Amino acid sequence: MKRRILSVVMPVLLLAASVLALSGLGGCAVYSVPQDERTVGTMVDDSTIRTSIKTDLLQRDASDGYAVKVYSYAGRVFLVGEVPSSFRDPAVTIARKVKGVRSVTTHWFDPGTGHTADDLAVATKVRTNLIAEKALSSTQIDLEVYGGQVVLLGMVRAQADVDRAVMVARAVGGVRSVKSYLIP
Repeated sequence: MKRRILSVVMPVLLLAASVLALSGLGGCAVYSVPQDERTVGTMVDDSTIRTSIKTDLLQRDASDGYAVKVYSYAGRVFLVGEVPSSFRDPAVTIARKVKGVRSVTTHWFDPGTGHTADDLAVATKVRTNLIAEKALSSTQIDLEVYGGQVVLLGMVRAQADVDRAVMVARAVGGVRSVKSYLIP
């Protein structure tokens, strides 16, 4: 008899707990579902592009290739990093040769700019503030921080989202500059 009652009561309790959690009344934070302006096929293509470029960069020079962060949004490639000038042109050439690449944009930092503990703190604070900004789908925004210089990358819904993300990033202590490569 006890098992029968449990088999009936447990699903009801689980349903009630789910409803409470989803409604925000359960004391748990409810986050919106991550959004992306790209189709699933485009996201897969972008992942393939990133992987191909990164593999080719590492084959050319493991150390410098590792220092280049590769982003792709609908075939628009962004190379970001702290690499010597001698590796910059070859990196662009490598990226342009990958099937599906529509354009290549670079944002290079001079050697020595580097990621520091302060940059990690700044990146964390910028990410936290982007997440807290209800008007933004922060899951669509990637960022890099070098020497207090913030680079925002990704695809967003509209120019208003670009402007808001830049404003949020600029308001963080320790941010020296913000460069946006967000695509509305």
